[in-house]
Amino acid sequence: MKLVPISALIAHDYCECQIILRYIRKIRAWTPKIEKGISVHKTLENNFLKQADTAGTIEEIIIRAEKENRTFITRELFVKSKEDKLIGKIDQVQIHPDKITIMDDKPNLYESSKLQLTGYCIALSAMYYLKKDIFAAVRDRDTGTIMWEEKFNKDSDLTAKVRANIQRILDLASGKATPIPTKNEVKCKACSYFDCCTYKNI
Repeated sequence: MKLVPISALIAHDYCECQIILRYIRKIRAWTPKIEKGISVHKTLENNFLKQADTAGTIEEIIIRAEKENRTFITRELFVKSKEDKLIGKIDQVQIHPDKITIMDDKPNLYESSKLQLTGYCIALSAMYYLKKDIFAAVRDRDTGTIMWEEKFNKDSDLTAKVRANIQRILDLASGKATPIPTKNEVKCKACSYFDCCTYKNI
């Protein structure tokens, strides 16, 4: 693994063992919760495509947003930063006349979601020269309510933790480090990899 999938930040925050099981051993977990998440994501994507008006590059859309004084939304935006060792696809980017918001739909708000969104902010700001402030936001996928929103700061504690986790994930993937199983028994038993995990200690 040379670049860390930004989604791996969530897996790592849940339990380091998932990095090995999912990204190294390539084991695919499948649960009703995962199936529902995929279904909801697909519905959001289909609804977006019905009203999409985002022809052009990000830079061109930014200019349009300013000139037309309106917000444009793009989904599944690919981002990659070799310097930051990150790669991924952003669920939704809202390009406002005065700012850019990276939005992700989640059923609940956890710190792992904040780490993932911060990872997207790092990669987006590295890939594009943006003169606007970037905000990260988590939206309740069922109600549409914003559960968390914060302006991206390259020197914040969240950003520092993401960078530390990136290095830890790379060390795990390369074999330089051994994964430490979660000590939370509830999380362990609820893990979609529980049956195939060779690291669990319960």
